[in-house]
Amino acid sequence: MPEPATEPSATKSEPSDEAIAALLNSGGKKKKPDPDAPSPRLPEALYYYLFILVEALLVMGVWGFMRRGPLAVMKGPSLDAPVSEQVLFHLKSIVGGVGDLFASQPWLPLGVLLLAGVVFVPATPRKRRRMASLVSTVIVAVFVLLIALQFSQDMALISDPGAY
Repeated sequence: MPEPATEPSATKSEPSDEAIAALLNSGGKKKKPDPDAPSPRLPEALYYYLFILVEALLVMGVWGFMRRGPLAVMKGPSLDAPVSEQVLFHLKSIVGGVGDLFASQPWLPLGVLLLAGVVFVPATPRKRRRMASLVSTVIVAVFVLLIALQFSQDMALISDPGAY
């Protein structure tokens, strides 16, 4: 005897095609944040700010140490010295150069601190990244120019036999 056809129960409903597609598309993937949407400034901008300051301290330290003259550089370890001794000498000279700048021209490091602060102004991550790149490039370019000028001055002093 054939069984009568049963109707689907009202309590058990199947999801629609749109609901299935939405579930498949979401798939646990997190959407990337929109780089043009406003976002919290502090974490990202603070990262850029600290990166710019470390970068600026390095180039300021090199320039500050070079201002001591060529004889200060000649007191360093030889090329045959262990690498750890050479790295330690360079780190000490960078820290000493920054110290010299803070003592002789305190407005210069303070100006770098203020200039690097503009990375907190943009509201979107993309603009913050561009601002950080711009500020970093300007600071490094200025100090690389000063290093090059100091190097050319030191070379002129060394080539003059009566200088030292």
